[in-house]
Amino acid sequence: MIGRDFAHSLFDQQTAEIPLSTFRDLVEDSAIRSLSDDLTTEVRERWARERPDFTRARNMAPDSSMYLAWSLRWLLSKRKETASVAYGMIAYRALNQYGIPTVFTSGWLSSNIRWGGGDPDALSLDVDIDAFVQAATAEEALRTL
Repeated sequence: MIGRDFAHSLFDQQTAEIPLSTFRDLVEDSAIRSLSDDLTTEVRERWARERPDFTRARNMAPDSSMYLAWSLRWLLSKRKETASVAYGMIAYRALNQYGIPTVFTSGWLSSNIRWGGGDPDALSLDVDIDAFVQAATAEEALRTL
């Protein structure tokens, strides 16, 4: 059940009254839509022609919606294990459904966690974002999903 304060505190699990697994599914689906939209596809094609590496993907990645970026950051801030699974599933689905290279997806994730969704200092992140995302989307991690 979605609480009445959902619109005002989308990222507060207790107020939203939705299961964490449902929240994770929503984040994954939103990320896949953003990764496969026209703007991101255009950027990804340019990235592939120029220099297809993680850093370039992170720096070129277009912003997703503010709410998606905040959700990606919230998961990493509050639920690292869930974040790891969600980021891995996003990379797995992007690769298998749309042929989006995992290195681009990990750069896109890192960019949106780091710079998207408003004030990056609003949620404390005590991890190296790039290292965490790369580990969650590594080929070995994807095999365990």
